[in-house]
Amino acid sequence: MIKYDDYIKRYDDMDEDEFDILVLNVTLFLEAYCESFISQSKLKDNFEDFGLDIDEAIIQQLHFANENGGLSFFDGNNDVMVKSVSTSGFSYSYGKSDIKTYKGIPIAPMTSFLIEKELRKKGYLGRCVYA
Repeated sequence: MIKYDDYIKRYDDMDEDEFDILVLNVTLFLEAYCESFISQSKLKDNFEDFGLDIDEAIIQQLHFANENGGLSFFDGNNDVMVKSVSTSGFSYSYGKSDIKTYKGIPIAPMTSFLIEKELRKKGYLGRCVYA
């Protein structure tokens, strides 16, 4: 599991209390995301039994979540989902985003890349059709 020191070496943008809560959400989310690619017949009771190294993906998703809403990221209120903002004399809106989501939660592009790379290396992305 990622520790605060692992994260803070790269990104100095979060206090330890917020990290402790956010890392649990990110880890559970990415474990479920990984399992969504794995055939139901190959699912295991413990995520660690898959032998997947997703630590770097967790760090990337932590930073992405922190930059786009922090603790509210998993509540559906995050900056990635903003459609428009207006104040007196100023407005902006985001156009169509190519950012992937899983169960309505955005996934950082680097996180998605790292997860798919690890799943491919471990043979979990191979598809077979039996007739």
